[in-house]
Amino acid sequence: MNRFYLNECLDGTFSCQELSKAFIQLVAAFVSLTKKDYLNIQKGWVLEKEAGRIVLGGVSLESIIKSIPDRETKRIFFSYTLNYPIGDIFRIHDDDTLLKAGYTFGHDDATNMAIVGINGGTLLTLPVSDAVKKDDLTIKSADSGFEDINVPNFHGGTQSNVDITEKRLLRKNYREEPAGIDKLSYLAPRVVMCESFRKRFKTAPSEHIQSIFDRLDEVLANNMLQPLQCNGTMISHVSEHVSELRIVNPVDIRIYFHEDKDTIYFAKMALKSEYANSNAQTEDIKESENIIRQLMCES
Repeated sequence: MNRFYLNECLDGTFSCQELSKAFIQLVAAFVSLTKKDYLNIQKGWVLEKEAGRIVLGGVSLESIIKSIPDRETKRIFFSYTLNYPIGDIFRIHDDDTLLKAGYTFGHDDATNMAIVGINGGTLLTLPVSDAVKKDDLTIKSADSGFEDINVPNFHGGTQSNVDITEKRLLRKNYREEPAGIDKLSYLAPRVVMCESFRKRFKTAPSEHIQSIFDRLDEVLANNMLQPLQCNGTMISHVSEHVSELRIVNPVDIRIYFHEDKDTIYFAKMALKSEYANSNAQTEDIKESENIIRQLMCES
């Protein structure tokens, strides 16, 4: 599960009205992500301590919630704020080391933010100023022996931030999923496979499957965000609706697919050695075109 920590470091003090407005915006944006089951988001936020003892931007969280007129937002808040303290949720390997690093954000102690970053979590930050309305927040170390930490930050203040967070979670899910057909589902918000592709993939030798994911790792490492993009080398267009992913080691494998907005359609998987004549691959591409058109119509 992907966990979010309610960040108390806002780099300034704000009015209760400002914070309440930002809180409503943050909750709405977060709910939009939780509705996407494929992101595997833990709906309960991680807190440093009990919600009643938290202060955000100089105002108690209790006061912020009381000032929100919308009852549904309040209900969501109370259902989400049950996971504390942070040390019970995220692993803390060495408290002394963290304290020695002296992590700060602005003028505030940012030890908890560092813990979130080290554990692969995401910050949940009220969008109250330009200082915190960023896709990453940089946690500074006071000790030269420690590097600064960039922690993924979800503030929900812009659609761009929502989209980037979704792509990051997909990538994280992809990295953590064992090599297999389920791993393909994390390449895009929506992945559709025809039955023949599914069967071929499931019965392929394990070394072939691993080589496919090794190739996909190369694609993703080149900053090619999902859905998959063509680059003319590893991936190229071969017909109107068909792209070809080429795997060359340990054997030549061809995967034919189509990406459309947030969906990837997988049509065929074949070994290049199976193309006994010059027309065989062309026929495979034509068949893939038909399969993809059908999948798009059905969905």
